[in-house]
Amino acid sequence: MKYVPEWEQLSEARERVMDAGCSRHEAQLNICRAMADGKITVRPSLDLIKKTVLDHQIHHRYARQITKFAHDLFSGVNRYPKPWELHKPFSVPKRLKPSDLDWHRSCFKVTWSIAIRPDIAPMLWHISIELCSVDVTKVLCARTNSAERTHAEAKSGSGAKTRGIAEAITQLWPNGTIPNGLSAKDRNRAIIDRMRQNGSSIPLKPERAIQRVLKARRSN
Repeated sequence: MKYVPEWEQLSEARERVMDAGCSRHEAQLNICRAMADGKITVRPSLDLIKKTVLDHQIHHRYARQITKFAHDLFSGVNRYPKPWELHKPFSVPKRLKPSDLDWHRSCFKVTWSIAIRPDIAPMLWHISIELCSVDVTKVLCARTNSAERTHAEAKSGSGAKTRGIAEAITQLWPNGTIPNGLSAKDRNRAIIDRMRQNGSSIPLKPERAIQRVLKARRSN
């Protein structure tokens, strides 16, 4: 079992939610909604956008001051004047959309112009974020698994559908190895086509069902 750290970046949380049975878009949307509703604890930090040598020098020279400034800013101690004032203490926007976030860098796309000291000109910063892994698991992963399991149990013949998927996979790739160059879309299409040929029942959401069967096989 893969170790999950106490705090994780956006892309890591997204992958875990996808493993629980969501598509990429659904995972991002669910994470945003849970963050906006305060269901997932968010740990913010200031990330200087280093474009020049001077930016690197300032970041290195004032590392301690930057750390203290960020702590005070996000805890509500600093009352920074407009036009660069941030909400204190830090809060996630109530209408957060997946497009508002840089999922690769794990930060908000918008930049802020902030001066950490009166004698230093404002510089551009990102607000990077990490998510509490326990909250992600409890709110999204566990709930998704439970919902999928309940839905599967409620559907008559759900076990037969799972066996149908497993049978199709075995027929298509007897050695148990799916070609690395085969996209997930083409793989799913091939499995569904073989299930139809076998006369197997097709799940309501075959892509998710296939993903669950493949995940179970990897676990075994």
